[in-house]
Amino acid sequence: MAYDGSCRGIVERVDGDTALVKVADTEACAACGAEGTCAFGSPRKGRSLWVNDPVGVRPGDLVRVEITDQGLLAASLILYGIPLAALLAGAVIGQVTGGEKRSFLFAALGLALSVPVVRLLGNRMPKGARFAARIVSAESAGIGA
Repeated sequence: MAYDGSCRGIVERVDGDTALVKVADTEACAACGAEGTCAFGSPRKGRSLWVNDPVGVRPGDLVRVEITDQGLLAASLILYGIPLAALLAGAVIGQVTGGEKRSFLFAALGLALSVPVVRLLGNRMPKGARFAARIVSAESAGIGA
């Protein structure tokens, strides 16, 4: 079954027009290689994310969260594109300035330096952006009413 851009979760907290949702693992999570750097957390801690709330949910509600194709593309470019560009740039700079050994060293350095950049950009994505995840449907669980 292909990933359709949505998953189910439970609302943990609401803050204005955004909600913190603990989401269930999907097939996309199982196939993803970003376990250690995922902004959604880890399976052991649970995966929670802030999402736009156009439907007005309350804590305890069961919801379906969706991310647009644009959002998925933006996240993929940040998560994979920046480290790849840093790796290649480091390798080229190293090759030009000192040969194969320096190329390897600079490539590793570029990759390592890209990790905080990816985290910073991921955390700075505006909550209300058109590519942000959003709640598309909700079922009241009767909790917190």
